[in-house]
Parts: sequence; C-alpha cells; structure tokens
Amino acid sequence: MQNRTDYHAFFNELAAIRPLTPAFIDGMESQIESWSVLENDLIIRQGQRVTHYLSLREGFAMGYDINADNQQEVRRFWVPSHRIMPGHDPLGESLAEENIVALTPGKVYALSLANVNALCAEYEEARYFLAHFQGEEIKLLKRRIRELTTMDAQTRYDHFRLHYPAELEKCLRKKGLLASYLNMTRQTLSTLESPSLETLRKRYGNGIR
Repeated sequence: MQNRTDYHAFFNELAAIRPLTPAFIDGMESQIESWSVLENDLIIRQGQRVTHYLSLREGFAMGYDINADNQQEVRRFWVPSHRIMPGHDPLGESLAEENIVALTPGKVYALSLANVNALCAEYEEARYFLAHFQGEEIKLLKRRIRELTTMDAQTRYDHFRLHYPAELEKCLRKKGLLASYLNMTRQTLSTLESPSLETLRKRYGNGIR
C-alpha cells in the first residue's frame, strides 16, 4: 500500500467536485490498487467481465474495436485524471465494450467492483461520485456522436485539439492513429489547418463542447 501522500492529487480532484469526509478518504484509500502499465499493454479486453473501475494517473490510453474487416477502429482516448468505466452496469455483472490499451507507459488506480459496492453502501460520497462519473461518460458519448454526425473534418480536428493535450496528438500522429479516430484519411488530415489554441478558443468561444 502506498503512502497517503501518493494519493493526494487524486483526492484533491475528487474534493474539487464535492467535499470529502475523512472517513470516506480512509475507506477509499484502503481499497485503491495502483497498477503500472507499459506501452501497448492491454488494460482491458473487449468482452471480458468487468472487475474494476479505473482512473488513469499517468500516460495515455486508447479504446478500440476490431471491425468485420479485422481493422482497428479507434473509439476514444484517456489522459491523466480520466476515469475508465468499461461496462454499462455500474454495480453488477458487465462485459467490457471495447479493448483498452496503454499508448505509453503509465499508471492506473483501480477499485474492484466489490469494493465500489461496499463504498457505495457505506458512504454517500461514493454514491454521488459513481452517478457523477456515469453522467460524464454519457456526456462524452454524446459529444463523440455529435463529432461524427454533425461536424466537418476541420471542425472535428479543432474539437480534438481543444479537448486533448498536444502531447497526445504527437503520440497519435507517431502511431498513425489520429486519422482513424477523426474518421478521415491521413491525406485529408494532412491538409487541415492547425491554428493556435488561442485562435481556436476565439473562433469557437463557448460553442464547442
């Protein structure tokens, strides 16, 4: 078990969403597992039984499917502080909906579903955070659908740059994955403009989410 100082940033992130009681912090800290992952490690396999909820602490991760032509289809990415909730049923039996692979070496905090159940039974904060992060998952899904169905290629790329760090874009370009995620050819991606983030923020204001 790590020292409490190792989890300081993690609990600060939770406290920024809602206040935490010392009892909840102690109860949750005693259940957290810390996993180190290497580049290309398969963190979760599609179709396997979900056993943990995860929080990515270091590095980048990617969710993907294998289509009927045996080609990889990139679905989404995780950056540090993102939560990974791989199944629909928050507290029961569920199967992972996608493969999740580490794009870089990193670290993941994990809570088993059994421990999530126990925390939710004892602490109101746990129930709140479970509902909150489920809501965030729904928002991300809606955003992804909107990107693919209503935005042209340039806007999809702008959207990506506004929501993800430049280090992730560099990683994806190196691995040849960015065009797949944006649902365009590499040739199309190479023709798109890359204005500064300041320019993008002025262009879109609060209109891009």
